[in-house]
Amino acid sequence: MLTAGPPYTTDDSETPRRRGWEINLPLIIARTRTLSQAQIPLFDLNYGLFDNFQLDLEVPVYRVSQTEQPPATGLGDVMVGFKWRFLEETKNRPQVAVYPQVCLPTGNAARGLGAGAPCYVFPIAAEKNWGKWTAYANAGYFVQKDAGSPNFLYYGAAITREIADGLEIGIEAFGNSVGLSGAGPEDGFNVGAELQVSRSIVLLGSVGHSFRQDGDFLAYVGVQVLIGSNRRTRS
Repeated sequence: MLTAGPPYTTDDSETPRRRGWEINLPLIIARTRTLSQAQIPLFDLNYGLFDNFQLDLEVPVYRVSQTEQPPATGLGDVMVGFKWRFLEETKNRPQVAVYPQVCLPTGNAARGLGAGAPCYVFPIAAEKNWGKWTAYANAGYFVQKDAGSPNFLYYGAAITREIADGLEIGIEAFGNSVGLSGAGPEDGFNVGAELQVSRSIVLLGSVGHSFRQDGDFLAYVGVQVLIGSNRRTRS
């Protein structure tokens, strides 16, 4: 899966503060023995309409290489959506948010840059913080209108810890049911780190591997820019 909550696949329930921007600019790579897929980069823009409500726009630029086919580079499928945190965290309960998105078929499906049809994502995410530790998880349903791609469920869970001022490390597990005709379910893990180098700049990175038979290698390297908000998030 190339969709990710920086720098992990799992999304949390955090949002930028009201009128704040969170801009993520990563390079994301997923590679198997027969397919290499990279977002070079992904333009991930998040705007805090309210303290608990964000608008989201994701514009990927893909480079896809498949066995016995020439590489293809170009615009992928654009995603638009919002995140609404409808339950705030207390001492005894987590914060909870919904994060619906629509995938627009802007990528060239014939060149492997898009699905060729709309898709719809319906996730829910929860998070709990205690001291220097943070745990969060999400689950969702992915609806695909492409006749060759069935709908599927996906999930993820991550735990992170601040080990120094501005430096956080973490690990996650993720997976999904069958998402492509003829393909099996996928699950895997990532380890990652976040380093806040200034009030408005955070460096992000993670690497991981899936447990499929052909074994995805996963990597994420990017920068997060915070404007009008000093809250670090993983939208």
